[in-house]
Amino acid sequence: MAISNVQANDAGLINTAKTQIKDNIDDPFSAQFRKVRVVTNLDGKKSVCGEINYKNQYGAYKGFVPFLYTYDKLPFIRSAEYGALVYMYDLYYVSTGCGGKELELAEKRKREEAERQKKLREQEKIEQERLLKQKKEEEERVKKEKAEQVRLEAERQIEAKQKYEQAKAEAGLKKESMSKNEIKQHNELVTKFCNFAYDYYVNRVANGFGHEQAFSNIQTIHKNLNLEPIVGTLKSVEETLNKGMIEIEKNDFMQGRLKNNGAFFQGFVKGSCLNKYKL
Repeated sequence: MAISNVQANDAGLINTAKTQIKDNIDDPFSAQFRKVRVVTNLDGKKSVCGEINYKNQYGAYKGFVPFLYTYDKLPFIRSAEYGALVYMYDLYYVSTGCGGKELELAEKRKREEAERQKKLREQEKIEQERLLKQKKEEEERVKKEKAEQVRLEAERQIEAKQKYEQAKAEAGLKKESMSKNEIKQHNELVTKFCNFAYDYYVNRVANGFGHEQAFSNIQTIHKNLNLEPIVGTLKSVEETLNKGMIEIEKNDFMQGRLKNNGAFFQGFVKGSCLNKYKL
């Protein structure tokens, strides 16, 4: 019963196909069909394929040419007089299954590969755009970071200059109220303090010690050296040195020079110290 229903349905589809094809030729009554068959493509859709011969407008038969009636109810004849429709016929010839399963399967694989390549290109484009955006964001971040470092360094230099000028002014006032002997004693203490500071920064920068270890080591070596008169109490000395180290740590360029150039290191620490405190 199922087979007869299929055959009946196929026969009805063939009759419909012939009617549609004949409506597209010059002399419908002259139509001759052969090799007419129903095909089912890989998607399970049915179409009709075959050959047709018919009289042209001059009343002469053209000879048999291929035709097909597609699964979406479009009639096509592969004849030069139909121009662009020949191209459409060739496309449907494959997709309807009229050209055989192997040809249809090969074309399907070709389309799938083309689609896969298209998706790969789209993914590559998206990834390139993402990387480009990431690069620009990183460049912008670095740019802002450098600008902020420059701003902070400028502020630091201004602050350091102000402190230096203030210290020099205070030293000048102090010097006016002191005798020559007191000034001499003060400067001797300054020299001891600057040596202490130099040894402290060597332990911090060159040897990589922490503050407590560096200060304890130097304090033991110098045995305090009566440093209080220079910057107040021993606690003040400790705070002054630690603050100086914090300023050095903010400046990568300075850290590099201090680590790699011993002469510059010694000159920088002792020179700036003596210049600041000596009367």
